[in-house]
Amino acid sequence: MLLLLCLIPGCGLRPGQPANPERVESIAQPADIHSSGALPKPSPAAQGAGNIAHISDIHFDPFYDPSLLAKLINTEAAEWEGVFNTSKIKGYGSVGSDANYNLLHSFLADMAGRTDAGHTLDFIVFTGDFLRHDFNQTFKSLAPPKANLDAFIKKDFQFMLHLFNKYFPDTPVYISLGNNDSYSGDYRIQQGGKFLQDTAAGFADKLLKLNGKAMDSFNETYRLGGYYAVNQPWSDLVIISLNSIFFSNSKSRPSDDDDPALEELNWLGGQLEKARQKNQKVWLLTHIPPGDNTYNTLSENKYDGQWQDNYTARLIALMGAYAPVITAGFAGHTHVDDYRILADGKATTGGLGFFRIGPSVSPIFNNNPAYQLMSYDRQSSTLRDYDVFYLNLAASAPMSAGWAKEYNFKEAYGQQTITAASLLNVYSGLKQAGAMQDDYSLYYNTSYTLNPAVTKTNLQDYLCTIIFWTPTEFNHCLATVP
Repeated sequence: MLLLLCLIPGCGLRPGQPANPERVESIAQPADIHSSGALPKPSPAAQGAGNIAHISDIHFDPFYDPSLLAKLINTEAAEWEGVFNTSKIKGYGSVGSDANYNLLHSFLADMAGRTDAGHTLDFIVFTGDFLRHDFNQTFKSLAPPKANLDAFIKKDFQFMLHLFNKYFPDTPVYISLGNNDSYSGDYRIQQGGKFLQDTAAGFADKLLKLNGKAMDSFNETYRLGGYYAVNQPWSDLVIISLNSIFFSNSKSRPSDDDDPALEELNWLGGQLEKARQKNQKVWLLTHIPPGDNTYNTLSENKYDGQWQDNYTARLIALMGAYAPVITAGFAGHTHVDDYRILADGKATTGGLGFFRIGPSVSPIFNNNPAYQLMSYDRQSSTLRDYDVFYLNLAASAPMSAGWAKEYNFKEAYGQQTITAASLLNVYSGLKQAGAMQDDYSLYYNTSYTLNPAVTKTNLQDYLCTIIFWTPTEFNHCLATVP
């Protein structure tokens, strides 16, 4: 079980169970959460279970109250909270929109409030997309004619770094860049470009908490391509963060990105070999998961890869070759609660690797905002368990109801650890009608029951997506539906 202390409304409650709204304001301020100062970090000899958080797809929308934009442009990022607090818009927004300030503040306060100071998070994994959708177009339509877009994007990032440091001043946040995270627009990040140069120092210092040789190593690869590797000081775990935008199959991706993508994959192979020689374990972070884009497949009835096929094939080869080294993978992008499992040739006897796809904070795609707290074994770097916490925006008064525990992995799926092999057991259970299949369908878009994504008629598409990452395998899976 996760070693977490319930400090806020809704902790440990089942969905729909009311919380005490009078407690909300008492935990909302970071000064209360971190009043004892710096939180203890694990010692180099730390053993047993550690705790992490996995968050994804915040998509913070600074334009949710357009009347504030002119003031935000002329205010330093560290002072933006004061501007947002003057807004007359007090709700969390609605499903179908990105995260406004109230939702962002509530999410960070809730996650911080669930952390016991005696068992603090070792680190946070954030699998990308800081910026809201259509950021550039929205800014240009609302801002004064001579306002500088790049400067405002930079300030937006500075503001979010400020909030993370306010709520988690001593906790590293390992990020993977999302497709919206650039100056140039969706899927348009540039190798060695200005965005990477401008964000490197802030990310290294304020989020990853790096210094010395670790910062030098980060700068070398992040400034070049937005990817990096970080060794954990108290274990044999290496965090490898990929910039998956170079691998994307999106038509918005620049056509001349082959060199950056191949350079990155060659670098990844070198990092995995280095980890194997040092008897280290690796966690992979990526924003865009490999495999099929189920959203498109449901209308086209054929495979539509999230990555270009040759890059997916290269990843599969690397994960197969280094299966004993890579103990976990984390992804986002789809805004849903899901998995990708790399199985053996017959998908029956074992697993070679997996990606845990974390639900999003942004509720834009028919989903409730959510995040997950996870436990892992510091010696083996094996994930043990996780709890998902969500905010039910369909409730009559979500601000009063607060965030609540949606489900626990062990309780829902009956597995004692989170590995490729255990997730294959889950996959086998999902193929059978019953409670496990119903739970997966409910949790997929974080219990947003007004418009469920997974239904009895389309379930097979989602199951094929979990296990088959290539066009041939996936299309064969669809074609053999009973």
